[in-house]
Amino acid sequence: MKNQTTIGKWALIVIALFALNMSPLAQNAYTVAGVSDSRNTQDIAKLPKMERDIIILQNVLNDLFSQGNRFYSASRGAKGIYVPGKGVIFNFGSASRSSYDVIFAEEIIASQNVSKEAKDEQTADEKNKEKEDKIKSLSKDFLVNYGSILSDLKAGEKVMLNVNYSTLRPTKSGQNGVTVQGGSNIIYHGGGKTDKKRMVSSIDFSTITSYLNGKTSLQAANSAIVQRNVESEINSVPDAKIMAGILDDLFQSNFDGIYRRSGKTNWTYFEGFGLMFDMNLTGARGGVRFLSADAVTVTGVRASSNDEKNKEVEEANKKVEENFDDLIELVKESLVTYGRTLRSVKSDEVVILNLNLGSAFRKTKLPKAIRLQVTKSQIEAYSRGQKSIDQLKKEIDITTLKASTGSFSHSGFPEAIVYETAPDHEDHPVEVIGHTSPKKKSN
Repeated sequence: MKNQTTIGKWALIVIALFALNMSPLAQNAYTVAGVSDSRNTQDIAKLPKMERDIIILQNVLNDLFSQGNRFYSASRGAKGIYVPGKGVIFNFGSASRSSYDVIFAEEIIASQNVSKEAKDEQTADEKNKEKEDKIKSLSKDFLVNYGSILSDLKAGEKVMLNVNYSTLRPTKSGQNGVTVQGGSNIIYHGGGKTDKKRMVSSIDFSTITSYLNGKTSLQAANSAIVQRNVESEINSVPDAKIMAGILDDLFQSNFDGIYRRSGKTNWTYFEGFGLMFDMNLTGARGGVRFLSADAVTVTGVRASSNDEKNKEVEEANKKVEENFDDLIELVKESLVTYGRTLRSVKSDEVVILNLNLGSAFRKTKLPKAIRLQVTKSQIEAYSRGQKSIDQLKKEIDITTLKASTGSFSHSGFPEAIVYETAPDHEDHPVEVIGHTSPKKKSN
């Protein structure tokens, strides 16, 4: 009986991992319980210095926010990009179309365990201020003490950090918008009781250099950091959401399905920098493995033989490589044609599209990601007839990236999965790794 229970437990773990990898939460190989995709493993020493420094600082940012907290979760780890002439932007937490954000365990665990009288002692506003003060402090620490690592930045360029988080809305007693299940391993985030916000912090690189050289005090450097809260980007940049929807429609399936959009296009607006879109592409669907399981066994049945499958994969990869240049031309034309509708983006700001190529292309010669960048003033010149579309397409800056901008893990801390609302177990896996599943109550 004990052996059957053990086998059943591991069967459930396999099913949970498989289901998680097939879910929207697992786009582009999320890291779960220490299992990572080989495409995410890279020798950063071989990367250009700027890319290497950004990756190092992404890890610093993840570690910095986890220090001193016995439990921490962000649905997406830190991601940084360099925009020539502007500086480096780090985005931490969610993209604007997602509800996922930074969550500190203290506030959640306390909300689950304290009595009603204790809850009444601290209002939602007080809890929100406490959280915002912590984010402000950590952001300043990151920019001043670690921003100097970006030594390739030029005069006039900045380092910016965006932290996406949620604040509690004033609610009736006992309601706080977040719940914890299964020993604090799964967090259900009730979107109806929270407000999404973004803490934006930025500093001139010259100030960081001055502090590093001892010409500026720590207090003066911290005072030079500009910080503000962004309440709702959907209201401030409504045309970005429309543009993201247009991109979703255009790239749902291209070139007979060999390129397919995976998930929704995410976007974030960085005031003073511009608008950035993130789109994930995957390959044609085929060679599906079907799984059937009970409490004791897990059985796999492949849809086609290995030889047939390998031949199909080779042919598909050949088509992918042959059509890649045409795909980039289509992306360029779409960025220019529909970028004219982005009236919220200022003339001196940029429009960026990160095209992330998923693990379906790992056996091809395609890069992991491509970044296309064009200034809004260039798009405006095209709109006024001062440039032809062919001229502007040639001017679009294209950067080949050796790391995906959309391959987010759980910040290196796989203790939690964050959902918008409490999911049905038939549609979403129950996290069974790292804790014991709740026992059923006897009648």
